Amino acid sequence: MAFEVTSGRIVWGMEASSYHGMAQGFGNIYYCDDQSQVFAIRDNSEDIVWGNSDLLNREITAPTVVGNYIAVADYDGYVHLLSQIDGRIVGRIEADDDGVRANLLANNGRLYVFGNSGRLTAYQLQ
Repeated sequence: MAFEVTSGRIVWGMEASSYHGMAQGFGNIYYCDDQSQVFAIRDNSEDIVWGNSDLLNREITAPTVVGNYIAVADYDGYVHLLSQIDGRIVGRIEADDDGVRANLLANNGRLYVFGNSGRLTAYQLQ
């Protein structure tokens, strides 16, 4: 739901089920639902810009905006990069053989991944 700051009035809302937080970029709000589908919702509306179900049931992390991409990781330890424009997967790398459950962090074009094995990895996007 989106609320008006001054009055607390509901501006818009939509039903969704997710275990994670959201991310924002390119005028969209990004979220992953409880089935590991990734969605882009137009900011300040309930219009779905795109949805991606390629990672269905992979227990992905919350989306993280890094550069022009959205990054998520999954239970197999892969980090997936999705285009913010259309949601297609544009890159993938295995970060940890034991999987990834922790949310990813991004700072200055670097993506930080903390795997289930306890290894912290930083990736520089090029």
